[in-house]
Amino acid sequence: MIWNIGHIIVAQQGLVYRPSGLPLNLPEGLFARYKPGTIPSTADTQETVDLLKELLLSLIAQTKNDYDKGIFGSYKEYTTLTGFHLASVEEAIEFNNYHEGLHLGLMMNIRKFV
Repeated sequence: MIWNIGHIIVAQQGLVYRPSGLPLNLPEGLFARYKPGTIPSTADTQETVDLLKELLLSLIAQTKNDYDKGIFGSYKEYTTLTGFHLASVEEAIEFNNYHEGLHLGLMMNIRKFV
């Protein structure tokens, strides 16, 4: 469950900020641990869980504020690993919502077995 939360946090940053040429709003090492293609490998500490909880909420507000400020001036379009072509930050935000929904469904199914 925790890996899914970490993954949706770093995926959002990678989808929205990276192709816009902006730095990720993540602590060092977090992206590498939860980026696409990774899997849960070790148990997370309570400190990591607390950090992910904070980021899950704060990065939503930060992204909205950054969007409202117009900092996403350019976007380097690309195709995701799942075949979705993203040509703008708006498309990246829409795809991110879809991606988060997929992981929410996974977490709901995992919860049934825990």
